[in-house]
Amino acid sequence: MRRIVPVVLALLLPLLPLPAAAQPVVSPLPVAAEAASSTWYTTRAVPLQRFAEGGPALGEVAAGAEVSLVLMDGANARVRHRADIGWVPVDALSRVPPAAALPADALPAGAVPPPPAP
Repeated sequence: MRRIVPVVLALLLPLLPLPAAAQPVVSPLPVAAEAASSTWYTTRAVPLQRFAEGGPALGEVAAGAEVSLVLMDGANARVRHRADIGWVPVDALSRVPPAAALPADALPAGAVPPPPAP
């Protein structure tokens, strides 16, 4: 009997619910929901860094490229660009799309749209 009780307890313990205080709290987003996964654009070509402090670059994000904001941390922002996630400087991001991405009727009156890229 002394050998059976620990085995039964070991099998039943994972099935018992955790007390409310012991349940892990998982935050769905590290930043405000409005900013998370929102569309931003790069204002200049910047390297997509693996780490916020620098280190090896995963590639380069072209000027005017669309990125999704994941997290802002001081002077750096973690963004998703295509299949990569990395860090870029915050001052290289803007919510305003480049002029080429705007529809022609969205330009101010009298403005001339840029020529299409070759």
